[in-house]
Amino acid sequence: MILLLTIHSLLFTICYSVPFGKVNKTRFTSRDLLNSEAIWLSNQLTPEKCLCTVLSQYNNTPLFNSYQNGSCQIFFSLPYTYTMEYRNDSTLILLSSLPSRDIAPCCSNLPWLIKRITNSSLSSISLNTPSYLVIDDYNYLAVLYNSYTLNRYNRTTMTLISSTTIGSQTMALSYYNKQYYITKGVSHLSNLVIYSTATMINTLTVPIQKDPRDYVFIQNGSIMVVPIQTLQLISFYNVTSPTSYTLSFSLSAPAAPNTLYRVSDTLFYMSTGVNYGPIYTLAYNSTTNSWIWGTMPLTKSDITTNNFQSTMDACGRLWVAINGYGIKIFDTYGTKLLYNLTITTGLNEIVLAKKFDLYVADNDNNKLLSYLPKIDQCTS
Repeated sequence: MILLLTIHSLLFTICYSVPFGKVNKTRFTSRDLLNSEAIWLSNQLTPEKCLCTVLSQYNNTPLFNSYQNGSCQIFFSLPYTYTMEYRNDSTLILLSSLPSRDIAPCCSNLPWLIKRITNSSLSSISLNTPSYLVIDDYNYLAVLYNSYTLNRYNRTTMTLISSTTIGSQTMALSYYNKQYYITKGVSHLSNLVIYSTATMINTLTVPIQKDPRDYVFIQNGSIMVVPIQTLQLISFYNVTSPTSYTLSFSLSAPAAPNTLYRVSDTLFYMSTGVNYGPIYTLAYNSTTNSWIWGTMPLTKSDITTNNFQSTMDACGRLWVAINGYGIKIFDTYGTKLLYNLTITTGLNEIVLAKKFDLYVADNDNNKLLSYLPKIDQCTS
C-alpha cells in the first residue's frame, strides 16, 4: 500500500510539474475532421487524469482534447491544416506552443498562398495536348497526353520514370488502389482499361457505356461511379472482385458530365463538357433513398469557357479548373468567389498535392506545369 501511494504521489508530482496551457470549451481538430494523427483513450475522467496518462505513457505529444464523457483525443503530431473551434464539452490541453499563425497562413490568407505558389520553383515540360493528371501510390505524377500515351514523372524533379502507349482515343485517367483506370475509345464503343501501377501492364479490360470521362470509387472501392458524357449519365457499377464490374443503375445528368469530385460517399461535385454551365452537386438523401441534383450558381462559366474539373484544397476551398479562363477559387460550397488565378487559359486538369504542390495540364499550349511552394506545415 505504501508503494502504491508513493507511485501515485510521484505521478501527481510529475503531472503538475509540467507546464501546460488549458483552453476551456475548445477543441483542436484537423480541417478535414479526419484527425488521422490522433488516437482515443477512454476512462479519462478529467483533463488532469488524461494529462497524467499522456505524460506517463506517450512521448512528444503536443496537445490533446479532453471531453466531459471521459474520453481523451491525443495528437502525436500537428495535422497539415488545423483549427480550433468552440465546443462546450471539450477542454484543450497544450503541452507545447503552436507555431505562430503568420508563418504559413495557408487557410487564413489566400493571397499569401497564391503568391507563395506562383513565385515558387516552376518546371515546364513540353507535351502534346496533356489532359488528365493523377498522383499514384508511388507518389509519381501520371499524365495522359496526345490521346494515347501515359507518362509518369518524379513529381519533385519532374524526371521521366516511364512512358506507356495505351492506344488511340484515350480520353480519361483516374487512379484508385494501385491501379490506373483509363477510357479507351469514345465514339461508339468504349472500354475501361485497367493498368497496374507496379508493372504498367494492362491487367483487365471492361466493356463500358460509351464515352466515360472519369472513375470515382466509394464505399471502400465496392462501387465505381462513372460520368458518361455522350449519354449524359452518371452510372454506378458494383465491384465485387478485382475482375468483376457490373452496371447497377444510371442517373440522368442535367448536362453532359465531364469529371466528378468525391466530397464524400454521399456527395459529388460534377463538372460538365459544355460552356456556360455551373458546377453541379449530386447528393444522396437517406430519407428518400435517392440521389438529388443541385447547382452552385456562382460557379457558372461564361459563354466561351467550360468548367473542366473541380477539386478541394487542404483548407476546404473549392478550386475550379476552367478551360478558356484559368482557375477560380471558391468557398467549400461555391457560394463565394475568393480568388481568380490565371496561370494559363488553356488548362484541362489540375492536381493539388501535399504541401500545396500544384500541377497543371496546359492542353492548349502543350505544356505540363509544376509549382512547388514547399509549405511543410500550415499554421493558420
